[in-house]
Parts: sequence; C-alpha cells; structure tokens
Amino acid sequence: MIKGAGFAALLYDPGELRSYRDTDLLISEGDRARAEALLRDLGFRDRTARGSHLAPRPEYADTWTRETDGATIDLHWRLPGTRAPATEVWAQLNRHTVTAMIASLPGRVLDAPASALLCALHVSLHGLDIARPVEDLNRALTRLPISTWQSAATLAVRLDATEEFTDGLRLSPTGGEVADVLNLPRHPSVAARLNTRTSPSGAISVQWALQHNRWRDRARFLFLILFPPPTKLQTRSALARRGATGLTAAYFINPFWVARRAPAAIRYWLAEARRYD
Repeated sequence: MIKGAGFAALLYDPGELRSYRDTDLLISEGDRARAEALLRDLGFRDRTARGSHLAPRPEYADTWTRETDGATIDLHWRLPGTRAPATEVWAQLNRHTVTAMIASLPGRVLDAPASALLCALHVSLHGLDIARPVEDLNRALTRLPISTWQSAATLAVRLDATEEFTDGLRLSPTGGEVADVLNLPRHPSVAARLNTRTSPSGAISVQWALQHNRWRDRARFLFLILFPPPTKLQTRSALARRGATGLTAAYFINPFWVARRAPAAIRYWLAEARRYD
C-alpha cells in the first residue's frame, strides 16, 4: 500500500485521523493481469478513461471502483512522475518497504525515504490545488530529517524523477530550503509553476502540448482537448452527466469552452516560460 496507512503512521500522531477515499496499491507490472482479474472477482470494475492520457509523463495507475459499497482502488504499477521503466520502479521500491498494520493485519508500506519522495511527487502532480498532498508534504518536511530527504533524492535519481521531485519540494517554501541543502535545481520547472491555483485553465495543457516532440502527438493531444473521452468530459461538466442528450450538448460546447480560455492560458504560459530565461 502506498500513502494511506503508511503516511498515517509516518506523518500523523496517534489519534490523529488521516482520512482517505480510495486505496492506492503498488504492484509489479508483470502482476497487472492477475491483480485485475482478482479485482473483477471482488466486484470491481475498471473506470479509467481510456485514451485520455495527455501528459508527456508515463501513465502510472488505473482506477477501479465497486458499486455495491463505493470502494475505490487506484492500482499503480509505478509512482506518478517516475520515468524509469516500470520494472525498475518496482525493483527499487520493493527494497524500500516496511511492515505496518492495515485493518488489524500486517501489510507492506513504503519506508521513510520512499514516502518522502512520494510526498513531493504527489504535490508535483497536483500542484497546490488539492490540500491533502500539500498537508502530507508539509508534515514530512517538518518530521523527517535531512538524511531521509537525501535518501529520497538518491531514490529519485534511480527512478528518473529528479525534476518532479524538485518541483514538488520547491512549491513549498520549507521544501525549497530542503532542496537548497540537497543542491537540487534552483527553480521549479515551467510545468510545476503552471500547476498552481493562480494558473488559468489550460496553461498546463499548453506546456504539455509543447513537450510532445512529434506533430502527430501534438495533433492527438489537441484532439483529446477538444473531444475527450466521455468519462473524462463527465468529470468536468455537469451537463455531460445528464444522459446522452447532455453528453452530446457538452461535446458541442467543449471546443468553444476551450477556445474562450486559450488566449489567457497562452499569455500566462509565455510569461512563466520567460520568467527565468
């Protein structure tokens, strides 16, 4: 298990509650078929929006839900922000586990250095818009010694995640101080700076589009922005959730919605791209 009970034991005091709505499990990529079959046997269904992956970073997890009780499992085969092959991610993280009690049973969770790395990667992924990753990172920065962060930085190198690790740290003032001690790059990347509350809608998409090197990939990216898979559009649009008629209307409206926000997003991206030139 990643995050969840492991973060609660490492970053929270006894009696403090770290609630969570889903369970994050990390498996070997070679075990995905077997794990997915087991989840189906337990009544879960894969709810991942296929074909909707837009970020240039590799995909890292699928989302499975069970209607009978609302349970949700994010089935990871890598950590977000890692670029090393999934087999290497598993091999490295498999060495960074400890035993913890999960629902009165022993289970494996990430150790302190791997948890510190994940805290930073989680903030890099979501920016400052979601409170829980920011809270976890701030707690980790307060509670974990610099030696643990040094080990986390070493692990980030092995997982090809140094840029994302740095980005996550430098989005926090205290994290920036830790990054300075670790001699990490002085400024977060453009993508990290765009992934904040102050960034207008679409700015990060401009950055991602430019990170795709081939025009064919950029064209696919633009198509998915204008015409995302139904499940992706439904997460953003209440209209799209109102049956087939609402979904059709949402698809008609979406290109105009994107076009209206594009100029501000491009202006903001240009300003951030020039900021440290």
